[in-house]
Amino acid sequence: MTERDSATRPTAGDAKKELLARLLAEAGLAASATGIPRRAEGDVPPLSYAQEVLWLLDRATPGLIAYNSSGAIRLRGALDVLLLEQALDTVVSRHEALRTRLVGRGEHADQVVDAPTSAGLIVEDLRGRADADAAAVLRGHARMAFDLEKDHLFLPVLVRIADDDAILLLQTHHIVSDAWSYGVLVGELSSIYNSLRAGRDAGLTAPPIQFGDYAAWERKELAGDRLVERLSYWRDTLLPAAPDLALPTDRPRSAAPAFEGGRALVSVSKPVLDRLKQLAASEGATLYMVLLATFHTLLHRWSGADDLVTGSAIAGRTRRETENVIGYF
Repeated sequence: MTERDSATRPTAGDAKKELLARLLAEAGLAASATGIPRRAEGDVPPLSYAQEVLWLLDRATPGLIAYNSSGAIRLRGALDVLLLEQALDTVVSRHEALRTRLVGRGEHADQVVDAPTSAGLIVEDLRGRADADAAAVLRGHARMAFDLEKDHLFLPVLVRIADDDAILLLQTHHIVSDAWSYGVLVGELSSIYNSLRAGRDAGLTAPPIQFGDYAAWERKELAGDRLVERLSYWRDTLLPAAPDLALPTDRPRSAAPAFEGGRALVSVSKPVLDRLKQLAASEGATLYMVLLATFHTLLHRWSGADDLVTGSAIAGRTRRETENVIGYF
């Protein structure tokens, strides 16, 4: 076989790319020749479908804090609070989601984007007090309910523990951000703050779109027969499954969500982990897929059910222009 023949011969990777493209096309997620358009100036964007679910939950349960989302960063060393405020203000000016309110219009709501303003950094000076006091203050802020209609849904809180030690709490309501958004937020904040300290420009390009542009585009893309087709698919897929798993729990199942879940950490030895990775590679799967299948097997043995429905967190960013945007995708 010549070198040219080798270069043009299809590879296993090419076959996988073709399969992925076909599956994306069948799911209606194929890459479009045109990007998500920016909405016209002055256009008020609707809620995305995902946002509408959280908005309805908030209306049904006023004061609900289950969808507060926060991340804390320990800042050690000399801290310039004024520059930190300036960096936060810059991030807020770059991302509309951080200065958005959800204003009800009868049975629906719109995203009202306010003009760029201060991020409203709250500074709690606890220098000279115990770490337990700082933890209590952070918990207090994290458990404060947002008013979706009146509040900007981003709340930064700086707790100063010592001259060279502080904790920055970045809190949002989930309706305007997700886990991916926190990566964008922290990355930009760090870059802008360090650039301000060095007296140079951060060199960040403007986000290609804003979340409101995505929401308006989604409402147009998922409408009419296309929306009916998608809803029918998921109803047919999910409804046949049993609503509740008959698990041998040590207490009765609650009739309503209590939002008091826990976290279980499991250590896996390196030899077992290596074998799991080998199994995943041999099946053309990811390690996550193997572990999820293992979890399903365990649920099957406990419950006897053959049709299991579990949830997995996903980024939901199926288009390139959404990668550097803060929002609830």
